[in-house]
Amino acid sequence: MSVALNSKSSPVMSEKDDSKDVVVGSSPVTDTAPVAKAVVVSADRIMTDYELNEEKADDVYKDRRLCIKGKISKISVLGDAPFVEMSADSYGLRNVKFTLDKSRVEVLDTLQVGDIKVIEGTVVGYILFKVSVTDPVLY
Repeated sequence: MSVALNSKSSPVMSEKDDSKDVVVGSSPVTDTAPVAKAVVVSADRIMTDYELNEEKADDVYKDRRLCIKGKISKISVLGDAPFVEMSADSYGLRNVKFTLDKSRVEVLDTLQVGDIKVIEGTVVGYILFKVSVTDPVLY
């Protein structure tokens, strides 16, 4: 089970054993907050937590920098907003969506559907049945 350091509450809400997740620290994102290492969480874990209790998941994840690990399921552009989706299940029905600034569209060229990646970003919340993440940094 994962446990966040310096967070409002524990990021572990689901009963699934996620012992492969590594937690290195967490802090709310603010202009004056010192840079802290982000919590590493699986795409499945964050989706499950939001599906079980959106309000509690918001208390834990919203406005925080997280490193989310999972399989890239979609790479696309909607209007002029490039995005990457990371699947939280084998069917591709449960996804974490990372929205990039349109000036960073070239980053999409480095990704392929099926890649297992860790992407760091700021969690916006649960929008249209997906966890939405902004300001992504690819690792």
